[in-house]
Amino acid sequence: MKTFGSWSIISFLRFVAQFIWAVLLVTIAGQLLMLGIFVYSGGEIGATFSVYLDSSFLVNHLKEVLSGEQAFLFSAGSVEMSFMPLKGEVMLGAILLLVQIGIFGLALYGFSVLKRVLDAMHKTDTFTIQNGSDIRIVGFLLVIAAPLRFLFEWGVKLYFDSHVMMDEITAVLPPFDFTLFFAGLVCFVIAEILNRAAIMHEEQKLTV
Repeated sequence: MKTFGSWSIISFLRFVAQFIWAVLLVTIAGQLLMLGIFVYSGGEIGATFSVYLDSSFLVNHLKEVLSGEQAFLFSAGSVEMSFMPLKGEVMLGAILLLVQIGIFGLALYGFSVLKRVLDAMHKTDTFTIQNGSDIRIVGFLLVIAAPLRFLFEWGVKLYFDSHVMMDEITAVLPPFDFTLFFAGLVCFVIAEILNRAAIMHEEQKLTV
């Protein structure tokens, strides 16, 4: 099936997967550089994380700004903001950076496996046991990525709390990403379909 000129849908997906894989590789290299700078500087520079803050402090300020306008704002949860300590605790900061690098590493491995599947599909080797096994690996990585990311962001919250002790600004627990979890379950279903199709394909060849 064609999508853009001579490009097939599989070719387009291969390009996207390869592009994301390359971005992840560069990101990991940048994270390793950041880790080195952070440790070398004694925790003064190099560690930047995303933290979820209670949005009430921001909403209260915006209410004052919009006091003369025909609008009313109210708190609707948390706000994600970047956080870099001016003098971070080296050991905890280094552990968080290593966990963050590990998460990117899992994503890199996942896209490596996905590229293998797309390469096989490009060669019309779609219904194979190997493809089903690879899709199952991707599903497993997605399922474990959700709680792993939640635990990492929880660690960042504790790291933030150890540096900022204002009552007006408080960090909250991050939302659990159910999207990754359900995407992993979908991959398990696709893997089972591919495995059954591969078995039927082999039986058909033996019958012929």
